[in-house]
Formats: sequence, C-alpha cells, structure tokens
Amino acid sequence: MKDKNKAKNNTRPDVSGILRDPIFQPSLKKRLDDVSDLRQDAEAFIQDVIDNVYGSALIYGKPGTGKTTLVQKALQRNGLVQDRDYLIARSHITPAMLYVALYHTRRKGQFLVMDDCDTILSSEIGLNMLKAATDQTFREIRYDSTYNLRGVVEEIPNHFEYNGRVIITTNIQPHKGRGKLAQHMNAIRSRCVSFALTSENNMDAYAHLFHLIYDNDMLKESFPSLEWDKKIDVLKFILKHIDDIRMLDLRKPQHIVQTMLKHPTAWKRKAERILKTA
Repeated sequence: MKDKNKAKNNTRPDVSGILRDPIFQPSLKKRLDDVSDLRQDAEAFIQDVIDNVYGSALIYGKPGTGKTTLVQKALQRNGLVQDRDYLIARSHITPAMLYVALYHTRRKGQFLVMDDCDTILSSEIGLNMLKAATDQTFREIRYDSTYNLRGVVEEIPNHFEYNGRVIITTNIQPHKGRGKLAQHMNAIRSRCVSFALTSENNMDAYAHLFHLIYDNDMLKESFPSLEWDKKIDVLKFILKHIDDIRMLDLRKPQHIVQTMLKHPTAWKRKAERILKTA
C-alpha cells in the first residue's frame, strides 16, 4: 500500500482538480488561461525561429516568465544538442566571450542563446558584434586590439562569416531615447524579430510560474524525488502569500522547497519569513 501511495503522489494530478481549490479564484483561473495562450504563442514563435521562418530573435519580459526555458525546451524538442548545435551564454558575458561563442555557433543551423546578458547589451563593442551577427545580408564578425582578446582566441581567426542565428532573452525593455546605446539597440531590434513575454505584476508572474511548475515540471531537475502533492503545496503557499513578495521570480519556489525538505514540520513558518524579507 505504501508503494502504491508513493507512485500515486509522483503522478502529476489533473489541473482541473488542482484549480477546484478555493484559493484559485475565478479571476486567477482566467489569468492562467491567458498566460497559457501567451506561452503557446511564444512556443510557436520560437519554433518559427528554429524553422528559419525568421532570422535572429529578441525575447523580452520580466524575471520569472521562463524565457530561456521556453527556448531551450524548443531546441531540445527539435533534436538540437547543447554545446554542439547551440550554446547558452549567461549573465555577465564579455566581448571576448561573445566573440568566442559566435565563432562556435557560426555554422548554418546553429544557435547562440543569450540568456539575460544585460551587460553586453550595455556595451557598444558587444552591440556592434551583435549587429554584425544579426544582419540578414553580410555577417562578418571581426575583432581588434580594443576587444582585449589576447590569450583567449589563439586558435580563432580575427574575422569570420557568421551563418548561425542569435536568440536574445532579456529582462530589460529595449532602449529608448537618442543616445548611442539606444541607437545600437534599435539597430539590434531592427535586425531581430521581437516577442514580448509580458508580466505586469506578481499575479501575472504567478501565472507564468504555475505553468512552469505544472506544465514543464520545473522543480524536477533540482528535486527529482519531490512528490507532486508537495509541488502543489508550494504553488498554493506562494499564492497565499503573493502580496508579501516584492518580486516573484523562479528562485522563490526553489528556496521554498529547500526549506520544506530541511524543516518538514515547520517549513511554512520559515518559508513565510523568507518571502517577507526577500
């Protein structure tokens, strides 16, 4: 009987049963439906990029919407292998690192996914490289001594033709104004097809998070033995305390589960303090 119960707990429950809980108000159910439609549109958009309907792409939205997760899942569904068919450049990438990443994704059918690389979007050198990489006519990437690449690219030529594609995910809104960086960013936007994965407030972010945990089983990678009833408890707990959270992002469920596993009888009290002080 114990093994049967364990198997049952590890089976994802039907979403309609979850939403029957009174904590999921009708207004939230509609928001979940709206976000589901948006995420389906995003998946279709990314598939069009992979199918070469579009060239390079710019996907922007607030933290917690799972932009890079959508991209990576789509690449994997198409049989593409990380570090062979695509690379993911994360966070504080430098111009030197960008040059190397572009070189290793230079072939047709390869992708460079730039995951919230906001620093490079604030760098004139980095934006110039991206402008070249996302140009739809002649895409020659080159470097000079100002890029500080000494010792990094000994086996890489100082220029090459780029035939891969770039997918940029970012938390920041496209630059506005007339400054030099704004002009460069506008040039990137003109070369990429854009998609906004919107999240206006915590409730929108929660709807995205619900789909990431329920549809994509986001918690499985970090907590492979976590049972589904615990995952649903996390979703309900976050919703109950949604007004206490300054900014809801993908790390909050991870922190709650860590607390749940460490303090199984007192996790709610301890996790509530974490949310209120985050």
